[in-house]
Amino acid sequence: MPALPALAMGLWGAGRLPLWRDEAITSEIARRSTPDILWCAWHIDAVHAAYYLLMHCVVQVFGAGEFALRIPSIAAFAATAAGVTVLGRRIMSGTVGLVAGLLCAGAPFASHLRA
Repeated sequence: MPALPALAMGLWGAGRLPLWRDEAITSEIARRSTPDILWCAWHIDAVHAAYYLLMHCVVQVFGAGEFALRIPSIAAFAATAAGVTVLGRRIMSGTVGLVAGLLCAGAPFASHLRA
């Protein structure tokens, strides 16, 4: 259940605000060809190679707009809230899991809600 509020908070306003600096860099690299992305990975930024290749696929399917570039992060945010819920249930109880998942979904550092 906490995945739903996390998803809603992530989707709220995801396409109306300009890209942050790191998102703009991701957009620029993700729009390149696969060999260009691999060249960047080899010579500049190997740490993010898999992410840039994933985002290259996202850009091919959904485009390079603000909303499309944020889809993977929003999905990961919702999956994290769900995972925290499951861990809380397994470690403690259903109530603890639900509260932990809701706290995760509502935490400003995790959701990066923008005005």
